Amino acid sequence: MRRARAKAVWIGAVCLGLGLGAVAAAAAQAGRDAAAPVLALHVRGNALIDGAGKTVRLVGVNRSGAEYMCLSGGGIFDGPVDARAIAAIRAWHANAVRVPLNEDCWLRINLDAANPDAGAPYRNAILRFVSRLNAAGLYAILDLHWNAPGKGVASGQQPMADADHAPAFWSSVAAAFKDRPAVVFDLYNEPYVESWRCWRDGCTVTTGAKPWRTAGMTALVAAVRKAGATQPIILGGLAYASDLSRWLQYAPADPLRWAKTNPVRGQAQLAAGYHSYCGPPGTSTPAACRNWLFSTQARWPAVVQVTKTVPVVTGEFGEYDCATTYVEPFLKFADQHRLSYLGWAWDTYDCGGFPALIADYAGTPTRYGIGLKRHLATLVP
Repeated sequence: MRRARAKAVWIGAVCLGLGLGAVAAAAAQAGRDAAAPVLALHVRGNALIDGAGKTVRLVGVNRSGAEYMCLSGGGIFDGPVDARAIAAIRAWHANAVRVPLNEDCWLRINLDAANPDAGAPYRNAILRFVSRLNAAGLYAILDLHWNAPGKGVASGQQPMADADHAPAFWSSVAAAFKDRPAVVFDLYNEPYVESWRCWRDGCTVTTGAKPWRTAGMTALVAAVRKAGATQPIILGGLAYASDLSRWLQYAPADPLRWAKTNPVRGQAQLAAGYHSYCGPPGTSTPAACRNWLFSTQARWPAVVQVTKTVPVVTGEFGEYDCATTYVEPFLKFADQHRLSYLGWAWDTYDCGGFPALIADYAGTPTRYGIGLKRHLATLVP
């Protein structure tokens, strides 16, 4: 009681000394600090920082389905995405979920006019899902996964985002989520164009019968920023996002860097995207994954070099052998160098042909998924 009274007297003296104006200003700042959402992200140096100023690593899963289900009008998600389903993901001690998207379904282009899931229904479903994820304390990473140039249907992955539609896609997505501080934008899933210059600036490629123009990362970053979004942006590297060797050299300028709205003035709000698998599909065995591990590890020094400058988010990792031969060494490496990582994928397929983390949507892990589940549990303080 004596200490409490002394504290009250000291506060009174400080108030008289500072003056009421200074006290009011301090109180206002404290109110703003308290009101700032903790579930928010920005880039500071080579780390992701939350709304409380603490370093965050994004660890969790990919919720695959919205990139393909909408094409046939058979629904938007592959499996449940309600509160119970999200709680199952949270029970693995995840703090983030990556959500692959389809360009045509979001923009409602190149699809059957009678498709009930494209356009506004698709956009609203994604908005609701992200709201539920954020309400559960999970960050959401939105990823352009399937796209197509011209009048082609976005029924698969291309070498790069297309200049025809991808800038419009990101302009629309960024505008829809610009006020959601717990959302991150992953501009293109797995680029596999031949040069870093094409990756950054765009170029002409040929898939199918006709050549078409890609959208470089510079144009996609500009589309997001022009829409008013200030959240971090992930840029996946070359070779299906497995190569970051020249990422720092070719990373585009972020228009937000010197903007007044930037959470960290002078700091580009960009992160490098990395993917790591034991593969390819259909050929993986524990022995093959051990061999694959050695070849993949040759690229890890380049990843480590990038982590010294910007955050690195492993948007996908996994293996196709229903085991943890590759996953366990990778997670150890990722923890050692403070990488974020999200396992592919929270779906109930055969883990021998598709890296399915779960056997059911209650969250029962497969023999592959158990590696990530156990590992995430070790990260809990």
